[in-house]
Amino acid sequence: MRNRTWIAALALAGCALLAAGCKANDTASPTASGSAGASATAKATRAADEVVAAAEKLRTTSFKFSATTAGVTVDGAADPVTKTATVEMAASMRLLMVDGQMYLKFPPGMPGADALGGGDKWVHLDPSKVSPDKLGVQDPTDPTGGYHTLKTATSVQKVGDRHYKGTLDLTKAPATAANAKRLSLMGDSAKAVPFDVTLDNEGRLSTMDMTMKINGSEVTAHTTFSDFGTRVTATRPAPSEVVEAPDRLYGTLGA
Repeated sequence: MRNRTWIAALALAGCALLAAGCKANDTASPTASGSAGASATAKATRAADEVVAAAEKLRTTSFKFSATTAGVTVDGAADPVTKTATVEMAASMRLLMVDGQMYLKFPPGMPGADALGGGDKWVHLDPSKVSPDKLGVQDPTDPTGGYHTLKTATSVQKVGDRHYKGTLDLTKAPATAANAKRLSLMGDSAKAVPFDVTLDNEGRLSTMDMTMKINGSEVTAHTTFSDFGTRVTATRPAPSEVVEAPDRLYGTLGA
């Protein structure tokens, strides 16, 4: 069904919006020197702590982001404190989260948009019928889903100035609909997913790359973070610009 393609793209992109927060395992090679091994362990711990600190900032301040996964690009701005977010996807599909409510706007001329309640209107989604994670937003206080995802890291190494690499075990991510779908497509490869992050000069996340195997094919998710502290402005659409989501749309979302 063509409509499901748009929803799947949104969910996949939402899964790729990552931050960091993790505990490192000892990744040092065995050595004859106990002090050398202890030093390597200390370095790995410091690296993990620095990435954790960057992740925490994604939960306490507003920011802009851009993520590309499997050819699907998502741009947006989020404020985890006010739980406000604006997201624009491929072909101008838009998601608005404000005051605990969610609104979707489909691209002009999208096949099937009218049947889903769209057209030129915002479609209001009843939060009692569908949760944000059905749209790839795992937690309004962690709008990109990154903090919770990178808490699954099993190793972190500092490889350069404000540059880190490591491995994720995504089977340890929160049990949301988006994660369940991702895991079903990844199989055992979800237990060892390489990631690469860089921080800005204030210790905040700047870029994140993750390489996944989806149905046996390699998929790279690239995310950038910027404009920290910028006010995120989002207002509810006027009543005349809103229609209620039909049952068909909830069914498409798996609600």
